[in-house]
Amino acid sequence: MDRNQKIHCRRRMVAGRFVPTIARAASLVVGLMAVGVIASWPASFVAAQTHDEKPIELSGFSMSEAFEVQDNQPLDLSEKRILKLLYRIKKTSAKNLLQFSQFTQGTSWQDIVKKTPEFRFRVFSLQGTVQRVTRKRIPGATADDRIRSCFVSHCRSESGQAFQVVTLTSPSGWPLDVLLNEPIRFEGFLFGLVDAADAFADDLEDAADPSPLFVAKRMAWFPETANSDVGVSDSLVDLAKVGVDVGQFDFVRKQNTQALGTVDSDCFYQVLAGVGELPANEHPSESGFLGFISLLGSTANSNVDYFGSRVTFEARVRRCTPVQVSDPELKRKLGLSTYYQLMVFPDLEGQQISVDPTQKNLLYRQFPVTVCTRTLPAGFSSDQLVGEVLSFESVYFRFWKYKSKLTDDADVNGQLSPLFIVDQPQIVSLQRDFLSFVLGSFLMVTLCGLLAMVWFFRRTKTDKPLPERIDLSAFDLGPGESAVD
Repeated sequence: MDRNQKIHCRRRMVAGRFVPTIARAASLVVGLMAVGVIASWPASFVAAQTHDEKPIELSGFSMSEAFEVQDNQPLDLSEKRILKLLYRIKKTSAKNLLQFSQFTQGTSWQDIVKKTPEFRFRVFSLQGTVQRVTRKRIPGATADDRIRSCFVSHCRSESGQAFQVVTLTSPSGWPLDVLLNEPIRFEGFLFGLVDAADAFADDLEDAADPSPLFVAKRMAWFPETANSDVGVSDSLVDLAKVGVDVGQFDFVRKQNTQALGTVDSDCFYQVLAGVGELPANEHPSESGFLGFISLLGSTANSNVDYFGSRVTFEARVRRCTPVQVSDPELKRKLGLSTYYQLMVFPDLEGQQISVDPTQKNLLYRQFPVTVCTRTLPAGFSSDQLVGEVLSFESVYFRFWKYKSKLTDDADVNGQLSPLFIVDQPQIVSLQRDFLSFVLGSFLMVTLCGLLAMVWFFRRTKTDKPLPERIDLSAFDLGPGESAVD
């Protein structure tokens, strides 16, 4: 190898040693530059890329959109994302809302306030008290829009934190723009932190501070005390104690005199689920009815304020039909797979009933009443109950309509019947038979005793005791007389 070849070979060896080193150095420089670029990105964008999208899937938004919302701003109902949440929740079932609220169980208020972007658009299940409700028009809404107004409620959590809720509806019993203190519960989307300063801040402590804003379909209402100002009776308080959302009776009133349907089915099943847990009825006359017959005698649309009242009555069973519950979730809530629908006829005590004054040709000497009961009297099947007189400790639900021969003959569209819900009726006819037997036996024993006493005293007077000496002076013979002729 000549001298030039040796020099060339040595240069190749040196290059072979340094090229990998240079490549590694270049890679390191590129990596550092990338880290610098990433570090220069907004922290919110980085966080958005590292969070699970599943918890906010129901909202229709993405995590990147969740980090774009500006918090601590005045409430603006024209904000498109609030409107989107209202439309979204209007179509969302209560079951799905409850299911997605599992993602936020255990979340503290401090996390909601300090880490709002991370929890934005998630579903929360919260309870507390509503303090004030106002109705507001959606800015720019037209007659063609399905949502033109909403309700904004100032509330407090159980631990005292202030928050607001935008809802599509509000219980009809709540007056607007006045101070309230009504227990509530809801499932809704967290939108963010809003500046709550408004005309009510002077009345509500710390209401002007930024507070979480939620978007919900409605708020469930569970009053704890009777209050005629908001339409709450003692019966409704009893129902609230066993988990009945009494605000649902707004939907029951709207469905009055109609067939049973989905509009008020939630309320129906809530009452059916809780009726067995109701406390003893200590206010049977609160509704002002002059007995059960007065309830039937009032027109179907004149007693809507009494829906949810507790009523006691007796009636004879005409028909008993089992109703199967097929939905697994409903089975779980009710705690049963079958309930029973009874058609019964109360004693009208000679009075005639006219449910609808416009239909004067429909007068009832016997009026049908529908009763839905969780269970039957112990030892009785549905067939065995027919003809028996039962006593019902019931909750008055509403009037409902069904087909009957009487209405068909009168050319009327459906038979109206008041609907009551009970836990378990009690047999009255057998109790009366037993009492009659006991009373009859007592009278028989008493009569037999009296007859025995009469016989004894008469026998005492007839069978006189013999005297100690028999007087024979009347049979003495005179001188010369003989006892033999």
